[in-house]
Amino acid sequence: MDHERTASAGMGMPLLNYSQLLHLLKVEFDRAKRYDTPLSCLRIEIDRLNHLADIHGLQARRFLFDSVVQLLGVETRSCDFIGRFNELGIAILLPHTDVAGAEALARRIQDRVAGYEFDVQGTPLQISFSIGIASYFRRSSLFHDAVLKAADQAVGSALARGGRAVVIEERSRELFDEGGAEHASD
Repeated sequence: MDHERTASAGMGMPLLNYSQLLHLLKVEFDRAKRYDTPLSCLRIEIDRLNHLADIHGLQARRFLFDSVVQLLGVETRSCDFIGRFNELGIAILLPHTDVAGAEALARRIQDRVAGYEFDVQGTPLQISFSIGIASYFRRSSLFHDAVLKAADQAVGSALARGGRAVVIEERSRELFDEGGAEHASD
């Protein structure tokens, strides 16, 4: 699997490779534990990206992936980290962000991409995302990689629903509900 940087996130910030993403996840997880602050993770998949590549070619897939990374860079804060999870997937680490803030970002990203057309070799394409959310807060997990794994399972659930969905991992949802916040349904 190629985890090299392939795009820039936002204003020239490099897309992290998987190893860099895991390292920063550990650093931010330790910081969240030490200072009792939340940490959230979004796992994002472009729905039907392989199908689009079959129709429009691998260059179109790379163009769409890179364009999405640029869009995500605009929608996130400078303290957030955008990285390649796997060949087709993206993860965003959101320090100091609880599950409600992560869900708000996910919905904003969904809304933004819904109204956007990507010009792929003269053909306008609309895409959608599946997004999984997991959060750490107040000792909800012992290990840093559990947050990323939970977000990955949540995006799997979103894809299983047919895509174009935001799914909050169950333990993160419970933490959100325990905090007394109102919750928007999927």
